[in-house]
Amino acid sequence: MKKILYCLVCLIFSIHYNAQNLSSNFLSIKKFGSIGDGKTLDSDNLQKAIDFAEKNSIKTIVIPDGKYFLDKPLIFRKGGIQLIGTGALLREESWAKMNGNFANDEPFIGCTLIVPKNSAGIIFEKTVADPIRIANIQFLAKDGRTKGNTTAIKFQSEFTGPTWPFIVERCHFRGFNYAVKFESANQYNVAFVQFFQNAFSQNDECIYFSDLPEGKVSPSGGRNLTWGFTFQNNSCHDNSRVIRGGFSKDPVNIINNNMEGNIPYANGSKPANIVDLEISHCTVNFEGNHFESVISDCVSVSSAFVKSDGSYSEYSGKTTGSEKNKIFIKGNNFDGIKDYKPYIIKSMMIYNYDPYNLYIDECDVRQNDSNTLNQFLSDRALSHGTTLKTPTGKYENSYKVFNNFGEIKSVKAKTSGNANILNPYSRLNFVRINKSSGLFGNPSESINTNTNDKVAGVSFIVNNPKVSDFLGVIIFEISEDNGQTYKQAYMSGTYGTNIGFTTITAFIPTNGKKLKIKASLVSDVLGDTDIFVADNFTLFTIKTMVQVPAIPVFETK
Repeated sequence: MKKILYCLVCLIFSIHYNAQNLSSNFLSIKKFGSIGDGKTLDSDNLQKAIDFAEKNSIKTIVIPDGKYFLDKPLIFRKGGIQLIGTGALLREESWAKMNGNFANDEPFIGCTLIVPKNSAGIIFEKTVADPIRIANIQFLAKDGRTKGNTTAIKFQSEFTGPTWPFIVERCHFRGFNYAVKFESANQYNVAFVQFFQNAFSQNDECIYFSDLPEGKVSPSGGRNLTWGFTFQNNSCHDNSRVIRGGFSKDPVNIINNNMEGNIPYANGSKPANIVDLEISHCTVNFEGNHFESVISDCVSVSSAFVKSDGSYSEYSGKTTGSEKNKIFIKGNNFDGIKDYKPYIIKSMMIYNYDPYNLYIDECDVRQNDSNTLNQFLSDRALSHGTTLKTPTGKYENSYKVFNNFGEIKSVKAKTSGNANILNPYSRLNFVRINKSSGLFGNPSESINTNTNDKVAGVSFIVNNPKVSDFLGVIIFEISEDNGQTYKQAYMSGTYGTNIGFTTITAFIPTNGKKLKIKASLVSDVLGDTDIFVADNFTLFTIKTMVQVPAIPVFETK
């Protein structure tokens, strides 16, 4: 009996101690008069709880079950606080009536923050710097998705150091123009942004990084950005666009997400892409994502930055062509998507392990394990011209890629220099190129285009045995059919960043005109070691077609 009484006393003491401990670290909004009936204006009471927690360094605010109507935004000024609810709806299909299985159409018991039109649910103000974590909360736009600026979470800190980490997990967002929006005058104000196991449905934008003020574009682009981004195991149904972001330095991980059924914006316009990434000196890991029932192209990744007029703002020595800008593509699913482009990639180093089509511009395709011909020129590459780089393959069998080509002409360059004996391609002779080398090519050789041709180009092979960086400018000399008008077009890029044999291919649009085109290469070796260029290169034209093979590797005669 004494033993039982002793255990009971210990249990009561433990409960009392833990209650005291919890009360000093956790704060319930109910203590400040919040009702949660979906009708009472709850913003003032919730704001009192937030202000009290920030003033007293309480780290966790708990939102019990209920529907809390926010007549005005909740403002965080300090950060360092967790906002934790009791549960959110994570399966969108449950919103539908299920034969009366859910009483009053309520498929779950949890907490919901209801946000009126053209307002915001939560705003992180200018001085927020400490970590942020939001979990288990449902955000619901009161009037559903309408034209406007209804926002669930808005981050607008302008603190000189970044807020990190910024974590949102197991939340549901429905009916917003912006589910989560990052917007401030400072480009870099947040790091290690993480979204795990959230649900997004019927939103214009799910994760949105805003543009900087007009004309303010830095070497990291023209958008607000984060260092470090993870978007993993999220369920996204019937949104217009899922991610529109700017990223720098640390990895971008977009892994195991469902992104199906994208829809027009509330204003009726159509999104260009479902995922739109601009990066600066970082790696994108795009793995295990599912796309289905789309109305737009799926994934756009670029290290060159789009300006308001649609042109690209690029910086010399910067992001474009840098070996730091990589994308790894693995295990994604685009089954059934036939009318839209899976990937549009500009100025990136690509490691691809999937069979889906890549539409590329100014890219270095380091790895492509597809067993189909899946590399094509993007629309911009077709209209502006481009230079591409790829590891040299078994080009003896490359005649298979000629099916859609027009005229092909193998040209032996007039060069000076010593031949390189390190040549596994016995049909080619390689010429040594170093700092003192000049024009490489044969200006006397040309190729003619006709009205059926879409582009013309040149392809050649480089051997870079010791990774000596070199810059190359391919010069196209173009004359009209009458032979009187000449002009020059330049395609440039960093070609020598990889050991071994690389195929360089440059394309120039012909716009269906009859032209005579010549090509030559001007190189500038940056290191002290030499590179070697095959003295047989190939001029070619490509006929007009819907899809254009982007990497021709030519058999030499």
